[in-house]
Amino acid sequence: FLRDANWSPDLPTSARIIDTIYSRDTGRTVNGIVTMDLHAVSLIVGAVGPVTVPGLDQPVTGQNVVELIKELWANPLGDGATVADNQGEWFEQRKDFLPTMAGAILDKLKSGRFNIFAVAGAGRQAFNQRAIQVWVRDGRVQEQLHRWGWDGGLLPPKDADYLALVDSNLGFNKVDAVMERSLDYLVSWPDGPGSTGVARATVTYHHPVEMPGFKCVLSPRYGDRYDELTERCYYDYVRLYVPLGSELLSVEGVDADSVSSRRGEVGTQVFGGYFVMKPGETRQITFLYRLPEHIQRNGYRLVIQRQSGTGPLPLRWQIGNRAYTYTHSQNTYVWTER
Repeated sequence: FLRDANWSPDLPTSARIIDTIYSRDTGRTVNGIVTMDLHAVSLIVGAVGPVTVPGLDQPVTGQNVVELIKELWANPLGDGATVADNQGEWFEQRKDFLPTMAGAILDKLKSGRFNIFAVAGAGRQAFNQRAIQVWVRDGRVQEQLHRWGWDGGLLPPKDADYLALVDSNLGFNKVDAVMERSLDYLVSWPDGPGSTGVARATVTYHHPVEMPGFKCVLSPRYGDRYDELTERCYYDYVRLYVPLGSELLSVEGVDADSVSSRRGEVGTQVFGGYFVMKPGETRQITFLYRLPEHIQRNGYRLVIQRQSGTGPLPLRWQIGNRAYTYTHSQNTYVWTER
């Protein structure tokens, strides 16, 4: 299915797969692919100013656009009926409001009745935070997008350490929208200078929705509210992208038979594993691995890339005997010891 073609966190890789599937199915090719999350929508609408959307009693703003989208998802028919009442019609029409809303926003942009600097600033912020990503077929344009870090590509350096945490929710729900996560990273060279470095990456997950006694059932079902889809279990396949040649030693906190290590996209190594969390739970997943020999204490540099569509990621890392903290909200964070 086309919906499953974006498994790779490297958008250029996923885009080429999507283009191939679409071309074989329709006989046509695409000139480009744009991804946009709700944070980007909120930023853009907030910059454009109030937007009048046909069928809505109130103007759409940056402050209310996400809640309105949730309401329209739950009741696209506008008759106040529940999802259960109109399961068939609802499923077919649950996203029909999107073209109407997008059209209204485009009309506002075409009208010129907005602050161009505010819109440009919002767009730049969305690109820098991976809330908007673009892949195009034109090689020269694509190269420039990659240079800016706007093409949604993985950006592993050749001469530095690299971390990219990627979570894929395999449940029929929207739990990722509320999941809280943080990343702790420790690197040491236990046998002294010139030896192979050992890295420990620990991801802490917290499901903030309290549902005492909740039982996990992996099945496709909807609720009457969009937020009901966050009141479910978290079925996550976690991947950690690291420098190519890294050797996985152990993984704790995931199903033992789900652990994998393979060569990843764009010259990386990727470790993976699957786990399930109930609402209200906290869990830690720890990857222990050896780094490639060329990553040494002297001249050490670390690049951390945040997954698109996720919130700011609290980081704590220790290199040797020195510890640091940072909340990562952009595409990449580069740390070099001074």
